[in-house]
Amino acid sequence: MWLGAGDYLPVQAPIFRNESREGLVAFVNGARDFALNTTQEEALKAFNDKNGTFVEGDLYIFAYDFAGNTLALPTQPELIGTNRIDDKDANGVEFIRDMIALAQSEGGFTYYLYPNPARNMTQGLKLSYVTKVDDTWWLGSGIYA
Repeated sequence: MWLGAGDYLPVQAPIFRNESREGLVAFVNGARDFALNTTQEEALKAFNDKNGTFVEGDLYIFAYDFAGNTLALPTQPELIGTNRIDDKDANGVEFIRDMIALAQSEGGFTYYLYPNPARNMTQGLKLSYVTKVDDTWWLGSGIYA
């Protein structure tokens, strides 16, 4: 048995098209394949390059280790090297912990509020897909509503 609770949103929930979700998964899986075929150092350098292959507007790869340490976050480079395991969004969602759990169990999708670089870092609803690279780190990306 399990229990759950929820809260109604003040506006209609956004709908992410299947094509957008599939494109997100392909983007993340392409980054994972790149990471698996190079060194972690080279992969993280590429993921943190704002002008590189893994940053497309507000779509970018982020990476963390399983302890919650930030490895790649091209839109907020000041957070690289910090531990964010206890970070929460404005609704109290422990999004890093949620993504770690997803990555450890074959990957998946999660929603949370996060600063949108295409909107001057104002909070926006973000749908992210994450996956494990190996037993030490994981990566993901997200699309905004």
